[in-house]
Amino acid sequence: MQNYQGDVLLAKVSEEKVKDIQFKPLSKEGQIVAEGETTGHFHRVFVKERSNATVEVGKDANGFYFNIKGGNAVIEHNTHEKQIMTPGIWFVTTQFEYDEIEERKKVQD
Repeated sequence: MQNYQGDVLLAKVSEEKVKDIQFKPLSKEGQIVAEGETTGHFHRVFVKERSNATVEVGKDANGFYFNIKGGNAVIEHNTHEKQIMTPGIWFVTTQFEYDEIEERKKVQD
């Protein structure tokens, strides 16, 4: 399963994919996973106050990983609809587009 929020990709991954990732508990403020270069807007993963969800976050060179248990997490952005992240392991990263002439460039949100 995968989803998008502007220039951010959210994809469920297997436990095998994260076997070497070190996880730590998500802070009460959540985790900013991407920030706009010009707007100052950001994408943030968090858990609602009354949720029973527990979330752990890990990171590697490709992006963030969220291990969600017991409830849902949310990813929000100033100008996009909130996305629900159901229990499981999610990979969250900024999307890139490829151009044969310019090669790889970051998608602008």
